[in-house]
Amino acid sequence: MNFGGTIKLNPLGICVILGLTFIFLLYSFARRPVYEKEVNLKDLLIAAIQVAEKGGVEIKTQSHTELDKQSKGKTREGADEFITDADKRSHCSMYYGLRYTFPTLRVISEETLSIEECALYSETLHLIPNDDTIISLSNMYVPVEDVTVWIDPLDATQEFTEKLTSYVTVMVCVAVKGVPTIGVIHQPFDQQTTSWAWDGIAISPDLKRPMKKPESQPNIIVSRSHAGQVQESVSRVLPQAKVIPAGGSGYKVLQLINGNASAYVHSTYIKKWDVCAGNAILRSLKGRMSTLKNEDIDYSDAKETKVKDGILAALYDHGKYYDIFKNILQ
Repeated sequence: MNFGGTIKLNPLGICVILGLTFIFLLYSFARRPVYEKEVNLKDLLIAAIQVAEKGGVEIKTQSHTELDKQSKGKTREGADEFITDADKRSHCSMYYGLRYTFPTLRVISEETLSIEECALYSETLHLIPNDDTIISLSNMYVPVEDVTVWIDPLDATQEFTEKLTSYVTVMVCVAVKGVPTIGVIHQPFDQQTTSWAWDGIAISPDLKRPMKKPESQPNIIVSRSHAGQVQESVSRVLPQAKVIPAGGSGYKVLQLINGNASAYVHSTYIKKWDVCAGNAILRSLKGRMSTLKNEDIDYSDAKETKVKDGILAALYDHGKYYDIFKNILQ
């Protein structure tokens, strides 16, 4: 055996190897989207669903461990705002999954952790839909500068710490020129469903069933963290109403959609990542979410994260409920 001999390569073999290498690189490049000036809303829908469900996995995993609960400040009402490891891990998975896949995209999250704190979450998403409804959709490109994505890695953290997991949701919203256009609400616990809507284009299968209109007696759903204040106001202007305290804005919107509540009322400040996804889904179902001044909410400004004039949402009869509740803004 002559292991020190010269290896001679066939010119045809070299061409084949170079050709295969070129095809591989071309395929790899095509599989990894590069977004600069435009973004495909179909891809964003797929990504939004993926990161919401990834966040849900992180939350469920952390729910089986001892909760590391910390206060990150106070609400306007003086209640603690908590953050847990589940919030952090969900944020890392969602935020950096989107940023690595869409490098020029503007993404706003409830949480803020550096890339070093989220070092394990550096994977680019594989934008492959697993839903026939999405597969059949057409591509739609918009300027990336027109898009703002709002994510809530764990909605209803207070309830999560109390093991009231039915209130917990994970939400993603894609706003185009400030208008909530794509909304995703994932329930990682009891229902384990992902409801999504692309306004004017498509909705998830669970939203295609006939929407049940609430009973004649109004059921008004409000935040359980300050239910007493709102309940007093609601009882004053609508004495026949039943007030339902509940946690999580995503959960409350789903109760409107499922016919378990007539209107969702919030009379103080609320953050845009809490309501954007629900706003988009209600729009797609011909419902409405507005402020208590009957104004649409603008989701384009990343620096303005608060809705200061309360919230009124309804799948049916928004105008009627606005006339009733327009004066309860606190």
